[in-house]
Amino acid sequence: MVDYEPRVVKFHICDRPWLSLYNRNLILKTKATDEGEATSVFNGPSGDCLSDDVMYQIFARLSPSDLAACSRVCRRWNSLSFDPAHWKRICMETWPSGGNVETMKSVVSYGIYSVVSYIVRLFRVTITGGSWRRMFLERPHLRFDGVYISRHQYIRMGLTEGKYKQPVFLVTYFRFLRFYPDGICIVLTSAEKPTSAVKRLRRNWSPSANERDKATPCLGSYEFNEKTKQVTVISSVKQPKYPEMRDATVVYSLKLSSTCRGANDRLYVESHFSIHEGSDCPVFHSKDKQVKYYSFIAFRCFHERCARLFHEEDYIKAN
Repeated sequence: MVDYEPRVVKFHICDRPWLSLYNRNLILKTKATDEGEATSVFNGPSGDCLSDDVMYQIFARLSPSDLAACSRVCRRWNSLSFDPAHWKRICMETWPSGGNVETMKSVVSYGIYSVVSYIVRLFRVTITGGSWRRMFLERPHLRFDGVYISRHQYIRMGLTEGKYKQPVFLVTYFRFLRFYPDGICIVLTSAEKPTSAVKRLRRNWSPSANERDKATPCLGSYEFNEKTKQVTVISSVKQPKYPEMRDATVVYSLKLSSTCRGANDRLYVESHFSIHEGSDCPVFHSKDKQVKYYSFIAFRCFHERCARLFHEEDYIKAN
């Protein structure tokens, strides 16, 4: 009789430290301080604990950029963000077709589409395009969830007495354009930083005691042609802090473009002129060769984008 020893099989278990992070408290990083990197622990439940109905109501209140960002989180959020109802709401808010915006919002909220005549055109475009999301990406439109900003720079020679070398200053100022769905446009020209000047780009903005010496945003109107992608902005120029300033009307001729599919984040300047009242030469044409386009910056990442696009240049000293 032959005795057989039992065969021992050894398994090598690989160390996977990331498995210990599952089902743990979420650690959110806050802004860094001088002492070091600060962190805060969030003990609440994650998004996986919420039902699809709750997530649907949350996604129904997001902007297009936020909805696209949520689609990159996980597979579940991606399927929820591609719901046609969300993009249907976004398309109806983007193209009100000249109707009342408040009426459009009430119609969208109650789902009564057959009684509105200008909704039929949206359905035709959607059927030919394939989906509401594809319509929003491929159909040219101005963006309302941010501001179009253009930076202007020129060199100014300084004056000094008793010195051979004169300083050279680099003067920088910005032009802002904010569009609304009902054809209203806010125009602002200011030398402040974009992060400070964007707070005044509102319809109901009124200067406080500390803001009376700052530039006042001008309220104008715009027209957009989808076939040619031409944008015409007409705005009046009047600053209350300059009572002797002549009344004028500024006209911008712009062309919409995109850096990627559906971005609509560039406005190229084709012409820019002003009409002054009570002058021998009422029209002054102005086209700066350095100004090539307006860049769009969304509100959700305004500070980060401004820090990358616009650097601080105080002045340049002559050698």
